[in-house]
Amino acid sequence: MKKGVLIPIIFLFIINLSSLISAEKIGINIENNFLEGGDVDFKITLYDDANIPMDGMIDFVIKNTYSDIIHQGQITSGEKINFEIPTNSQKGTWEITASYADVNARENFIVDEIKKVDIKLEEDNLVVTNI
Repeated sequence: MKKGVLIPIIFLFIINLSSLISAEKIGINIENNFLEGGDVDFKITLYDDANIPMDGMIDFVIKNTYSDIIHQGQITSGEKINFEIPTNSQKGTWEITASYADVNARENFIVDEIKKVDIKLEEDNLVVTNI
């Protein structure tokens, strides 16, 4: 076989082989409980069929308890995101969904309300105020 014919065949083989490598799953790494006004750190990673992290741009959406979209964007696979939960947010189960091509993932996390009290000692009286 001539060298001029072999190179295009090898090139086509590599192109076909690389097209077989595709995203199989998305992993969302997040803790479980957070407070309103606090931060949520999460990482979204794209994996191939051998469970090896892949490069790619992943779309994500953060929804509150009522499925209202609170934040959405696009990140690079493996990138860590810091999201601040707005103060006076609805407590309950929130959701992060991620998608890349036809691969999707969803992960829930809990947002709890901040419970604060103000405690003062005024002379012999203890004054407790619910904030």
